[in-house]
Amino acid sequence: MGLENLKIEFTEREITDWGGISLLKKMVDKMAFESHLDSLPLPLQYSNRGYDPIQTIEQYILLIWCRAQRFEHLDVTRFDPVIQQLFG
Repeated sequence: MGLENLKIEFTEREITDWGGISLLKKMVDKMAFESHLDSLPLPLQYSNRGYDPIQTIEQYILLIWCRAQRFEHLDVTRFDPVIQQLFG
C-alpha cells in the first residue's frame, strides 16, 4: 500500500497504538528528512554488520514519537512488520 493512497477520515472504531506512524512517515517524507540527512557529514558505516546512520537516526526519531522509555525499545521498532513496511 502506497502512502499516496492513504485516506484519512474519522471513525468510531478503536485504532492501534501504531496508528500515528503512517502520519509520521508522511511528515518525514514531505520534509525530505532522509535527503537532508544524506547531505550531512555523518560517520561512514565500515562494518558489514553495522546499520546505516540514516536508518539509525530515523529509528531514534520514531522511538521518540512512540514515547519509548529506553534505547532497548529500538528492537520493537526495528522488527515490527508494519514499521518495516512503511519505512523500508
